[in-house]
Amino acid sequence: MSKGQNASWRINVAAIIMDADGCILLGQKSDGSRYLHFPQGGVKCGETPRQAILREIREEVGLPEDVCIPVAEFPGLRYVYRKKNKKSRRWVGQQQTYFLLRVNGKRPETNCSNSEEFSSAHWIPFIKLSLESFVPFKREAVARALRHFFPAGNVEAYALTARELYQYRPGSMPSPSMTVQTPLFAGGKVEAQTHMESLPPLHPRLNARCLLILIGMEGCGLRKAVRCIARYTVDPIALHLCTSEERYNLCPHAAYPSVGELSVLTSGIHTQMLKKVYEHAAEISLTEIDQLEQREQALQREGVTLLKVALYVGEQKQAKRLAAKGKVPFSVSWDTQLQKLCDFMTRTSHVAPWHLLPCDHGWYRDYLLISLIRDWIETTKIV
Repeated sequence: MSKGQNASWRINVAAIIMDADGCILLGQKSDGSRYLHFPQGGVKCGETPRQAILREIREEVGLPEDVCIPVAEFPGLRYVYRKKNKKSRRWVGQQQTYFLLRVNGKRPETNCSNSEEFSSAHWIPFIKLSLESFVPFKREAVARALRHFFPAGNVEAYALTARELYQYRPGSMPSPSMTVQTPLFAGGKVEAQTHMESLPPLHPRLNARCLLILIGMEGCGLRKAVRCIARYTVDPIALHLCTSEERYNLCPHAAYPSVGELSVLTSGIHTQMLKKVYEHAAEISLTEIDQLEQREQALQREGVTLLKVALYVGEQKQAKRLAAKGKVPFSVSWDTQLQKLCDFMTRTSHVAPWHLLPCDHGWYRDYLLISLIRDWIETTKIV
């Protein structure tokens, strides 16, 4: 097809991949050209643009799908093919959706050995990017995409937080690899502990009523997580740890949590319902779900801000921790435990979302919890 009245645009996706240091991944072709390129490619029949970009990244630079996290997209960009391009016989040019993606840690290793596009890939600091590095006919589209994602060169505009990365998507199952990956912290246990100890205690606003609902799989280290919260979050005066129902009954007349207090509940109605599913293999009725949602809504009407967090642990780590404590393995298989936990969160996410945190690394679990709670308190509009 010539570039006449009937010519069309090829639907295409392109990836701006950024690591924790603000470096951008670019590929270089084996034809000797000095130009660099973002991973990109056409959308296949039956694919969504998001599926297409994750496939292209895997094929062109060897990064697996569970490493790249899409955080923003910018559709509607176009560039015209040069006359010598074979595709110009069929299409006018590319109609692109640019994706901004974050990756785990700093400069994860790439692999172009099976790539049909690139012979090598390079991580380049954002501040060193130059439009002259791109082929001339793509520069306008590239410039628009970079200005859109990084206005005034603000690389941190799309920095991921624990709330964004680990918010549970109803109906989904976490990737097995996420239990051992630590994408939000480049250091290790010592560095994380040093970081947490350097944080000043938070003081919830005087009119804030914050309730953290914490549940977890067997072997996730729930008690250690609670001790970490008590040590590294708010001023002890403003913290109330509740390991039983106590005065917390999720009813409209509850005086819990108090104004100016962060309350942490580890054995409330949510835990009881999950325990019922695990130990009795009983389904939670729609009536029970409705009652739970009504109680959460009542709390919100009373001015209580809810944060719901579930902790999960990998199969091998769970078995090791239970054996170390001399406990008999859980009566429900690990796969079933995780499935039931995800089903429970899916059914109880309507009023307030869940956050699902991996716990194979105890130090990373603690780091995530502290990051999550502090971000929650600091950004909630409670002043």
